[in-house]
Amino acid sequence: AGLVNTVGRIIVPFKYEVVDVSRVAMHAAFGFRDQLGLADLTGKVLLEPIYQDIREISASPALVAVKNQEGKVAIAALEGSTARFLSEFKYDYA
Repeated sequence: AGLVNTVGRIIVPFKYEVVDVSRVAMHAAFGFRDQLGLADLTGKVLLEPIYQDIREISASPALVAVKNQEGKVAIAALEGSTARFLSEFKYDYA
């Protein structure tokens, strides 16, 4: 799976099992079953595809819950084309 914008530009290359635009507003989660990353809609990768899960928890400000491979969750802020972790991976759920 991959993602193309309305003018035909590739946003997420067609080499992944998962591309999901419903998890985080104005972003695309991409990767493999339990190795997800996050890109903005210009194709800029904010989080590499190494995380078990990524979910939006707030649209304004834009906050996501990111679950690592050990099952622990951290909170990250999406600021423009960057993601900044606000916490360590210490929560059991978000």
